[in-house]
Amino acid sequence: MKALHLTEFGRDRLRLVDTLPEPAQPSAGEVLLRFAAASLNPRDSQIINGHFTPDVAFPLVPLSDGAGEVLAVGEGVTRVAPGDTVTPLFFPNWISGEALGDERKISSGLEAPGVMRELAVYPEHALARAASHLGAAEAACLPCAGLTAWSALVDRSGVGPGDWVLIQGTGGVATAAIQFTRALGARSILADPRSVESRDKVNAVIKYREPWRPFCPSMTEDAARKYFPDYTHAPFMIMTFRANETAAREVPAVVHVDSTSRPQ
Repeated sequence: MKALHLTEFGRDRLRLVDTLPEPAQPSAGEVLLRFAAASLNPRDSQIINGHFTPDVAFPLVPLSDGAGEVLAVGEGVTRVAPGDTVTPLFFPNWISGEALGDERKISSGLEAPGVMRELAVYPEHALARAASHLGAAEAACLPCAGLTAWSALVDRSGVGPGDWVLIQGTGGVATAAIQFTRALGARSILADPRSVESRDKVNAVIKYREPWRPFCPSMTEDAARKYFPDYTHAPFMIMTFRANETAAREVPAVVHVDSTSRPQ
């Protein structure tokens, strides 16, 4: 079996190993899968280069997010079946609710082996079945960035039609948030100081200079609340605003806006 091993910190310390034994057939409650795709998060690069934590057990199989096909299941497995496309959870022991105990103690691609390997065996509870219309490469982008955006928009904020969502930047979480916002029938404002390339996918684009105030470099807290009187903070600078459409007309930093159309 082939796998990518990080033997020391640094990209030049990544080694392709092709002599590893294949995993045994899955035991009760376990699933054997063959990886078909992986995605790269900033955390992965930080781990590889030694910028995330010094506490790494080498050799490490890197990258947290991937997707693959179920090859076999052990006795008692009911949630997935051979042929399904699945993704491992970023935190295999964090199934639902708030992480109040050790749910985040083990993470893929750091404390547990990552996805840069041909085959792997996982407990059934550590896998999620991908939607049937997604390919492996698309599904591989969801466990970390995609789930973060979904949790912010749906679980924490309950975004729906009539809401405005402010999204900062154009990274993985932001890209997922833009797509989810459209799917939820809400309208989005992209705050990004570098580019307006995504303006055709959002309802407004804000170019800003100071990271703390993406609405407008000179906007005060009182002014922000005038335009966005009822907002909820969510991870990775995704903010949701219950509708106050004067914001789309009056906020001086908005350089592109469609205040009437609703995403299709």
